[in-house]
Amino acid sequence: MKTKFTNYLFKPILLLLVLSLFYINSKAQFVYNTLNLSMSGVATAANIADFEAYRLTLTRTDYSRINFTDGTTTYTVTNATLVQNIANTLRTSTLTPAFQSWFDGVNYWYIGTCGIGIEFGLATFPIASTNVCQCTYTSATGILRPGLATAGTNSNWGGFGTALCPAPAATIKLEFGYANSGPPQPPIANFYAPDTVWINSPATLINTSSFQSRVFWDFPGENPLQPGYYRQAGYIDTAKYYNNITYTFTSPGLKLVKLLAVNNLKRDSLRDSIYKYIYV
Repeated sequence: MKTKFTNYLFKPILLLLVLSLFYINSKAQFVYNTLNLSMSGVATAANIADFEAYRLTLTRTDYSRINFTDGTTTYTVTNATLVQNIANTLRTSTLTPAFQSWFDGVNYWYIGTCGIGIEFGLATFPIASTNVCQCTYTSATGILRPGLATAGTNSNWGGFGTALCPAPAATIKLEFGYANSGPPQPPIANFYAPDTVWINSPATLINTSSFQSRVFWDFPGENPLQPGYYRQAGYIDTAKYYNNITYTFTSPGLKLVKLLAVNNLKRDSLRDSIYKYIYV
């Protein structure tokens, strides 16, 4: 009787554990490769550099979702084949052909050349290559083109549901996502920096981290910081400098640079930091 009673108690518990594990494993974690661009009408050199660096990171072959938003309006497409084609095209530094478009059943997504850069957007009805790089808001519902002209001289970077010339101040987020049924991958922090820079000469630092959803920059020994740069929660302009940062050192010496890479789950175990020195 004792053995029989144990089986009655053990089997339901075992079944519950099996079902729980099945549920956990079946809940695929969606991971995003994300670009955030905050622009105040005129695209900056940092905006252009971030956009160009982001395009080169779209190397996966299993993208299945795009989110494109200005924080108020969000456009999404979940056709995996279409999403992958868009990712492959956006990654290509030289578009061939120079204009391509895709229909998701609701909107027409497109990529074309505009000025010295690339225009990424979507429209409510078929759009032709002649519609790219235009000021009038007719069919286009969301446009991103920070590399239209030399940084700081053109305020026509794009927009959502608005006139494009001049463009408004906005923060745009573009995400390519993929399903990951395995455990979250810890980020690996890394960045490129020149070994030596001159005083009062801008130095551009490029994020080369892996498996991160965000990175945060800081120059721990710089106090006060160069005018125009501010710390938030211990890091520099975290909402502004997402991928790369350009900074001008105004005094000589061996300067410490810190980069923190975090996973989108924001767990302590899913963040990594790295320190490097630059000689000024």
